[in-house]
Amino acid sequence: MNLLPLVLLVLGCTLPPTPAAPVGPDPEIARLVEAHLQFLASDDLGGRETGTVQSLATGQYVAAAMREAGLEPAAGDGGFFQSYPLEANRLDAASARLTVMGASGPQEFKFGENWALRGYNSGGFDLTADCVFAGHGLVSEEAGLDEYAGLDVTNKFVVVLEGAPKGGEGFVQKSDDGKTPRRDPIRAASSGRAKRAAARSHGALGYVTIFDETAERARGSFKDLVAEAEHPALTIPPSAEDVQPAWPSLSMDSKAGRALLAAGGMDLDAERTARASFPTDPATQKPGAPAPGRALPGASLHLVAGVKSEKAHAYNILGRIQGSDPTVANETVILSAHNDHIGTLADGRVNNGADDNASGTTTLLVAAWELARQPAPRRSIVFLSVSGEEKGLWGSEWWCDHPTIPLTDVVCDINIDMVGRNDPDAVGATPSPAHEDYNSLVARAVELGPQSGLRVTWTAPAASEDLVDNYYTRSDHYNFAAKGIPVVFFFSGVHEDYHRTTDDVEKIDRAKITRMVDLVGRLATDTANAAGRPHKIAKG
Repeated sequence: MNLLPLVLLVLGCTLPPTPAAPVGPDPEIARLVEAHLQFLASDDLGGRETGTVQSLATGQYVAAAMREAGLEPAAGDGGFFQSYPLEANRLDAASARLTVMGASGPQEFKFGENWALRGYNSGGFDLTADCVFAGHGLVSEEAGLDEYAGLDVTNKFVVVLEGAPKGGEGFVQKSDDGKTPRRDPIRAASSGRAKRAAARSHGALGYVTIFDETAERARGSFKDLVAEAEHPALTIPPSAEDVQPAWPSLSMDSKAGRALLAAGGMDLDAERTARASFPTDPATQKPGAPAPGRALPGASLHLVAGVKSEKAHAYNILGRIQGSDPTVANETVILSAHNDHIGTLADGRVNNGADDNASGTTTLLVAAWELARQPAPRRSIVFLSVSGEEKGLWGSEWWCDHPTIPLTDVVCDINIDMVGRNDPDAVGATPSPAHEDYNSLVARAVELGPQSGLRVTWTAPAASEDLVDNYYTRSDHYNFAAKGIPVVFFFSGVHEDYHRTTDDVEKIDRAKITRMVDLVGRLATDTANAAGRPHKIAKG
């Protein structure tokens, strides 16, 4: 590792010199864009995984950049860093055991080969529970689906198939113009997070996904889950009054899944075939509900997993431009972007996360530098660089629950995540006019976009039907929205390098980043100088 840049940062020196940047409207902005991208997406930072020393180095770099830009520290204690506690739990994979219990006797399966595990805490597991099969485990009020209907899963393992049936696009409603798609309810319901939440809300003791390793994507996902055991699983330790038992989330390959369903009198291959596509409703010729799930009589799982734990910390970094109008200077516009990524693979390959989210962090830092050189706006602007987004929006959740300024003074959050790829002249945004949280901040962003050379669209990338509203719960703005604060989330969409070691800096569109710097700077300044605060706009 090249430690010179880190040493310079710790000593409070200026940012290191960088290679010549492309000529643009402002050479200094182009230089800063290049400098931040090159450093944040370098192998030296090891994928910026939260809770690691590289994450701390990332935070030191961000704080140094804020200090050099001229921002005031805004972490509430006279510094730039807000610390929050973590618990690092490492699975004892060598002794972990999973046994399928049935009429034909116990069958034990090997960790890492047939199954993987998430959701453990310092207590580990030694539990046995009956199992219930819930199809794909989909619950969507919007689509009229509930695969838990008629099932009692209380204190049992819910067993589901990975993914969702084909034909789910038939549930997507078109807008009044017949072109712009609305939220895809099946896509939302079939995410791992949504499925686990549905199982837990129905009282399940734990959750089991059966992967189909004949599908390349599913095979890769299962391998990624197995590889997670090489690293400690991080959690935010709950307060004493909020302590709850750990909730296991198991992943099985077909061999283990086939044995589990057979123990309950079901055939895995037959279920996969029968549930490959949504059935067609004869009355409407639209997709209908799949066949209901059912109990697996006589089938149970015995899970044993030891866990070793240690304490750790993670950090948010905050800098401020103080407002100039005494009557509203306490009111604050927040610009946010997560600085973390998913770390290094077991084989040493680094997930550099150039787009996710060195692009957003670079936009945040360069916007801070640019705005700090302009006359101070009426309201204050806080630049919030959070960690833990990839772990479950931890940093922004911690800040919203432990704010360094009163939440009543926060007028909005402008969040930036993955804005360096896809359409060079457009950026997606949410909430759209079809979303219940659509607001005047988003409407103003659409108006300002052309001044920065960007179209603000509802899809990502602009030419697709991938509505950005589908990502509304998946980045840090969501924790602000949950507190009733107006938000806009800028997002240019996923691509073939998303969460892969190929998300590298040479693929980033520097010109687009420069335009994003201009757009978020314009929007933040406009909002900070406006007569009133952003407000919700009724749908339709």
